[in-house]
Amino acid sequence: MNLNIDLVEKGEAWLLITVSDWFSAKDGQTYKAVWGRCKLHLAKTLGVKNLGGNHADWFMQVGCGEDTVFITGCRINYAQVCTERPQGQGVLCIES
Repeated sequence: MNLNIDLVEKGEAWLLITVSDWFSAKDGQTYKAVWGRCKLHLAKTLGVKNLGGNHADWFMQVGCGEDTVFITGCRINYAQVCTERPQGQGVLCIES
């Protein structure tokens, strides 16, 4: 399956995203990747002010509701279409 950017813009793409650094989630665990339904946002639509320089001007939203995770574009190393829940350790899976 190929990535259709329109699906990402609409929040209908299921992606496995690997990030540049480990991050802590609300469950107290650390993760290197996140999986779920993804939606692309420009910083200005979230009310985030870009300070210029090497800062990202877009974010990837993974999931919805209170389990939502936002990742800055500059922290995303890889994004892979993945319609089924991935197996393995170090992946935060968001089903919402």
